[in-house]
Amino acid sequence: ESSRNKKDYEWIDNSSDDILQSVIEIERIKPQKLTVLQSKYDKLVRELGSDSVGTISDSFIDKYHELLF
Repeated sequence: ESSRNKKDYEWIDNSSDDILQSVIEIERIKPQKLTVLQSKYDKLVRELGSDSVGTISDSFIDKYHELLF
C-alpha cells in the first residue's frame, strides 16, 4: 500500500504554458506507450482511488515530477 494519501496533495491550477504544451503534445502524438513517469503517475492516482481513463501530459510530468514522487 502506498505511504501517501490524499492529504499529502493539493490542487494547483495549470499555467497557460502547461495547457499549451499539453495541447501541442496531444496534436503531435500518435498513440504510443506511456513513459516511465506517466506509468508511475497512473499507478499513484489509482492507488489514491482515481478511476480516470486519461493520463497526464508527458511535458507536465517532466516539469513537475519532483512534486509527485
